[in-house]
Amino acid sequence: MNQSAKYISRNTLIRSIASLSILGIACMAASAQTLTLDNFTKGRYTKVLTNQQPTDTHYESLGSGSPLGAARETVFTIGPDQYGQSSTLAIGKGICIVDAGFQTNSPLQIFYGVTLDGVETPMGLNLGGHSGLQLNFPAISTDESLDVIIEIDPSSGGYYTSEVELASSPNPSSISFPYTSFLQGGTGNVLTQADASDISYIIITAGATWSSFGISSFRAVN
Repeated sequence: MNQSAKYISRNTLIRSIASLSILGIACMAASAQTLTLDNFTKGRYTKVLTNQQPTDTHYESLGSGSPLGAARETVFTIGPDQYGQSSTLAIGKGICIVDAGFQTNSPLQIFYGVTLDGVETPMGLNLGGHSGLQLNFPAISTDESLDVIIEIDPSSGGYYTSEVELASSPNPSSISFPYTSFLQGGTGNVLTQADASDISYIIITAGATWSSFGISSFRAVN
């Protein structure tokens, strides 16, 4: 091989390595932009509700190092249940499942920023480097639409909510809640990244007149 060919081959190799390095850095950066807050592998819990016990409040450990504090509080409720059907909440193995009884409204509320004893404790969660939140649903089955509300309570004061209505789907879906969709109660101000840099509490509420759904993860995203 002549010197010119060697030079070209060597330059090509260098460029290829550089391109792979840049791609690797880009992939790491993209990965860093997504933060998994809860993947439902910790805090396993199952509860069946009936007319005899129409509501349940429970606290489960999120494990050491969780960005959402010590525990996850769940408030599971069933509404009018004319056929006496049970509704089930099952959390664990990487999914949170709500399976409502026939024609029964069984909303779920998930509260972050609490101890195992039920004491509200500000998380001091810094999500200022992100631009929104995301819920991942493996599937949704509902009579009309699944109403999902996320509330963020920053240390700067007030509360901000974002709401979506989701149609039935047998396919996985990722639902984004950009900070710009969070409006402050009473003022209509938009949540800023500065507000999100110190979050005290987060509340997720999901329910419908009759639904069955699963949440596989809760993330902060860009």
